[in-house]
Amino acid sequence: MGESDDVTSRIPVVLINWDAVEMTERCLGCLNEHTDRSAVSICVVDNGSRDPGQVERLRALQQQGKFDRLIRHEKNLGFPLAFNLAVADSEGELFCYVSNDCLVEHGWLAAALATMRDDERTAVVCSNVYMREEERRPAEDREIDYLYGAIMLLRKSAWKTIGEFDHKNFSPGYGEEMDWAYRAMRGGYRIMLAGKSLAKHLESYTTKKNYGRDEARLLRLTHRIKYRLFNWSPSQLFVTSWVTYAREIVYEIKNRTLHLMPLALLKNLMILPTILKERKKRLS
Repeated sequence: MGESDDVTSRIPVVLINWDAVEMTERCLGCLNEHTDRSAVSICVVDNGSRDPGQVERLRALQQQGKFDRLIRHEKNLGFPLAFNLAVADSEGELFCYVSNDCLVEHGWLAAALATMRDDERTAVVCSNVYMREEERRPAEDREIDYLYGAIMLLRKSAWKTIGEFDHKNFSPGYGEEMDWAYRAMRGGYRIMLAGKSLAKHLESYTTKKNYGRDEARLLRLTHRIKYRLFNWSPSQLFVTSWVTYAREIVYEIKNRTLHLMPLALLKNLMILPTILKERKKRLS
């Protein structure tokens, strides 16, 4: 895109902040350093931060030109609903979400755009995210069977066809990305990894700050199981899923949180009628 003062002609890049302005500020610093600001309009959504100083700091950053627009929710809506509202509020065919705990590298957006433009069936392009320096590996583009939502470039025409994140069943977060990706692939769309679109992810910074470790992990496990029950075929549920559960059990043993697995299963069993209803709707 060329130079323009009209932010509606730029690609919207959205960050969501919830009581983590110190991390949001770091993310904005990288975005401004490594992104052509004439090509994007940066919006920060404050998702009901409880500390008034958070919004004051965001307004100061906006005045400094670190981003273009601030949207304020009086209460925390959860990630899926806040994301849905941000997409609905945006202009243009493309929408970019950057988690506020991601630090982008130079050329991240150009690489993602190049991948997106290769095929109209591509619904989302995910950046090549790493968590430790030794994992930083530029790669070739490839199709993936999941949605890694730390940084994603979304085609809104596909979004309108597939539908929004399921905020009713996956709030306040976790699982909604897997559920949406499954629906997208069932609809014939592709999810691509842009191998040269690099960013470091300080994973779950906001979640770790606002939830206890066991609370966050239990939510994640519960929603991952729910996603499978909603979408997977009988053969996947009764054959393939055992490999997935074995990996999760090993992970929980390493982190001394294995006691959360039966709790997550029980939580889903307690809402079995809802699960069966949603499953029927998705598979019809």
